Amino acid sequence: MTNPDMRALKTVPVVGIRLQSDTDFQLNGTSIANYVLPKTQFVGRQFALQLYNETFPRTVKGAKRTDTFIAGYSKSVTNSDDSSVNFTFNVPKLTVKRGQIWLIVMYGLTYPPNSTPAPSPSPSPSPSGSASPAGSAAPSGSPSASPAPKST
Repeated sequence: MTNPDMRALKTVPVVGIRLQSDTDFQLNGTSIANYVLPKTQFVGRQFALQLYNETFPRTVKGAKRTDTFIAGYSKSVTNSDDSSVNFTFNVPKLTVKRGQIWLIVMYGLTYPPNSTPAPSPSPSPSPSGSASPAGSAAPSGSPSASPAPKST
C-alpha cells in the first residue's frame, strides 16, 4: 500500500482489479466502486481504495513492472447486513491511452480495539495528470500529494 495508515495494526489487499483499455478516452468525474465481501473479510475492518498506472519497460528484458500511484480514497460506506463496501469518489481528469493498464486495489485495514480512525481528507490526485487504477500495490489509508513509482 502506498502511504499506509500507521495506526492500522494490519493492512492487506482484499481485491485487485487490472483493466486494460482498447481505445483512447478521457477519464473524469464521479466513480463508484461497490464490493460485496464474505463476512469473514468484512468484520472489524475499515477499507481504502488506491489507483495505479502499471507500466512495463519495453526495451529491458526481464525488467520489473512499475505501478505509479495515482490517488487513494479511504471514505467508504459499509453495510454489515449484506457485507458491502461502497466508495464514491471523483477521479482526476486523465487521458487513458489505448493499451494502458490500470490497477484498482481495495485494502482492508484492521485497527486496535475501541479505536476509531479519523476520516481522511478528500483524495488528492498526483500532480502529473496521468492516472490509472491499480491493484498490485499496497493500499493507503489516506491520499498522497506526492506519489512515487513503486517497483513490484
